[in-house]
Amino acid sequence: MSGTPPAAGIERHRLPDHAYPGLDTLRAFGALAVIVTHVAFSTGHYQTEYVGGLLARLDVGVAIFFVLSGFLLGRPFLRAMRDRGRRPATGRYLWRRFLRIWPTFALAVVAAMLLLPDQDLSPAGWLRSLTLTRLVTVGYDFPHGLTQMWSLEVEVAFYLLLPVLAWVVAHTVTRKRWRPLAVAVVLVALGAVSVVWTGGAAQVVAPHAVSAATWLPSYLAWFAAGMLLALVDLQPRSTWAARARGAAASPGALWVTVLGLMLVASTPAAGALELIPETNGQRMMRVVLFTAISTLIVLPAIFARSDSPYARFLAWKPLRYLGVISYASFCFHLIVLELAFRWLDIPQFTGSFAVILLATLVGTLVVSVAVYELVERPLERARNLSLRRRTGRSRKPPTEVAATTPSDASANH
Repeated sequence: MSGTPPAAGIERHRLPDHAYPGLDTLRAFGALAVIVTHVAFSTGHYQTEYVGGLLARLDVGVAIFFVLSGFLLGRPFLRAMRDRGRRPATGRYLWRRFLRIWPTFALAVVAAMLLLPDQDLSPAGWLRSLTLTRLVTVGYDFPHGLTQMWSLEVEVAFYLLLPVLAWVVAHTVTRKRWRPLAVAVVLVALGAVSVVWTGGAAQVVAPHAVSAATWLPSYLAWFAAGMLLALVDLQPRSTWAARARGAAASPGALWVTVLGLMLVASTPAAGALELIPETNGQRMMRVVLFTAISTLIVLPAIFARSDSPYARFLAWKPLRYLGVISYASFCFHLIVLELAFRWLDIPQFTGSFAVILLATLVGTLVVSVAVYELVERPLERARNLSLRRRTGRSRKPPTEVAATTPSDASANH
């Protein structure tokens, strides 16, 4: 993630051309944060005073992913409500989501199960891993090298919820009229669900499910924050859009605020740094803080002027390429991390943070480029070709077709 792909590879590669190029770079940032926090944990650096807390809270990268998904995937549904047009076809939407995430995920599962020791290679173990059902089955522990997949299972749950939520809002809340305030109330209510769920409702609703605290309700606030940004973006003349553009004009101030919130999050108020039980209050605090942090990070990438230095930096092609391959990075980095410990003969939790981090970043970058170029990119081309044939736009340049489907061009998972 920290390296830069060969310039020739970037020049010949057509990056997704959509209205929010900076979001690709934020995906890279989120993936890097997740990688660093996992390396810090595995090398025992969570115990380091002050710095350990910040390294532990780099799992905010997951919140960034979820906010981006809420924005990019929720926006077409909200736009359909605003324009009184047809919502994205549910079958096509789910099929494209499947093609976007499952092939790379399946490769990672096969790699982890075959390359790492002490895996459950029974038919049941393979089935649970390949079907993304670990969180909702008894004994939800994940195989070595795949423990990060809990967040992908949450993301898939959101994919399934979104068309249902859009239908309910359109037919019962707005009654097929554009009522942005009513939609905003629904999204705020979704955020409140996360606070209530992490505040104790999880144990009441599912007292025997040890994974209930990691189910979708705990993270609805992050998806809802992304959809709220999409709602504001779809009303460019509104007061809220003007305020968002004003805030985005000072990205430095937003990042200073993010740093301050991260310092608060790095304290025990937002949860323990080690693998010990957390209180409901700590979970609630982390949900609230991470909602604010991830929203402030994503906001300027959406609302900043495209000719501003910050927007131009986020749109830099090498950074965007790292974002384009970030899903493969997410899927494979723990496998590379565990192999790095074995190949370098370094015991876990004994330090060597810099060495392990460098090995993990380089190895993950190489694997991610290969997976993207050999698997994800051909599938992306096939999806775009199929889209052009169905919509009768085969004569349009590829960039114009890509611009019509921002959710598939940029959705992180």
